[in-house]
Amino acid sequence: MNTLVDLLEQSARDFPQRTAVTMRVGVRTVKYNFTKLEERAHAYARFMGEQNVRKGDRVVIWAPNQPDWVAAMFGSFLAGAVVVPLDVRSTRDFVERVIHQTEPVIAFAGKAQADTLRELEIPSFAFETMNLPVNGRVAQAPLAPSDLAEIIFTSGTTGDPKGVMLSHANIVANVRAGTAVIPIGRDTRMLSLLPLSHMFEQIGGCFASMHVGAAVCYPASRQPAALSRTMQEWKPT
Repeated sequence: MNTLVDLLEQSARDFPQRTAVTMRVGVRTVKYNFTKLEERAHAYARFMGEQNVRKGDRVVIWAPNQPDWVAAMFGSFLAGAVVVPLDVRSTRDFVERVIHQTEPVIAFAGKAQADTLRELEIPSFAFETMNLPVNGRVAQAPLAPSDLAEIIFTSGTTGDPKGVMLSHANIVANVRAGTAVIPIGRDTRMLSLLPLSHMFEQIGGCFASMHVGAAVCYPASRQPAALSRTMQEWKPT
């Protein structure tokens, strides 16, 4: 495993039918096993190719945690793009400054966030309206471990937002180190609470879980009563 695309392929190969990510939205449950997650990522990569996204282009993801957040992120990696994740609570001013620095060519977002991004003249697609056909695999963009994977921004409360540039090798090293000392495995059931725009959550609640075949549940709400129901139903370990 040298890149995050390697991680996606490895998990789909080693744990094809095991649950990767799940979320209950109202009476409907969205659940992707590792095979489905890989297929969904390729669908996003194909869509980005149709939108002329090229290797090195910046792709913003600004939305609440959900299974398609993960699929769009891996789709971006397959396309060779660089993900710029934004905290769902980010202000318009903060987002505007990040866009000025990164010059993204496309964005995937929640409905409200997509409306704001369109006002800022970024081609934006709301997860709620994405209807992507699964048509097999796309040709992966050539990737090296040293290639840039993500630009993670600080809060910017003391000045302009500062982007931390992370390569595939940077992130893979953290996944290897974390799973070497923290005992999680394929029977682990995680409940994701921090935003996926944070690297702590990405490493611990996404990449590391995929590496070992664990399952992750994204709650639709962080209100105490809703979290209690989710915990009773999901029974996280």
